[in-house]
Amino acid sequence: MHSFEYLLLRKSPKPWVMTDSLLVIFSMYIDLQAKTIERDLVLTLIKQHFGQSMVNFFIQPSQFQAALDLSRIPLMPP
Repeated sequence: MHSFEYLLLRKSPKPWVMTDSLLVIFSMYIDLQAKTIERDLVLTLIKQHFGQSMVNFFIQPSQFQAALDLSRIPLMPP
């Protein structure tokens, strides 16, 4: 049985090809990068008007957030 998208369109899925992997990676990159500039600008405005503690409230910095490559960014003091 296929997912509802295929049933709705009355189509069958095609075999996965290498190009599909590249398109998924590119799509994820676009999704994850799309709002970076706007987010940084908003956080800068929040810091200017309300201080670092309010920025920390929104971004929730924590020693328990971990990157997949185990890299670390030093936390800013409150």
